[in-house]
Amino acid sequence: MVATGVVIAPIAIPILPPEAYIRYAKALHLAQPAIETHRLGLLPQLFADQLGWEEMAETVARVYNSLPPGIRPDTAIFGQNYGQAGAIDLFGAKYGLPPAISSHQSYFLWGPRNYTGASVIVMQGQQQDLEQLEFSPR
Repeated sequence: MVATGVVIAPIAIPILPPEAYIRYAKALHLAQPAIETHRLGLLPQLFADQLGWEEMAETVARVYNSLPPGIRPDTAIFGQNYGQAGAIDLFGAKYGLPPAISSHQSYFLWGPRNYTGASVIVMQGQQQDLEQLEFSPR
């Protein structure tokens, strides 16, 4: 039982670095389950979703801080999903970012806060899709 637990542990919990996990999974001929509808990467989605968030917040901060100072206070940061919005909320204060908004999961309940939609940084959005959205402050 202990030996089986040792073999399965790297699959169940993220104890290996990404490169080591990929080699381990290939050696055991394991394929990740499709739990999302997007293209699958080499890491299971639950592990992959833990990487790159601070770098993303830093990138958004560069965009946000490049805006004229008079526009920044009215600029919303819109995450397409709760992961993106949560990353901004977790790491954004370090970079001077305001709290994020999103329409995904419980972020939907918080609404657009006091943003009007006049200035929005959107992560991974298509302009034609975004132009259909309406912002109405609560």
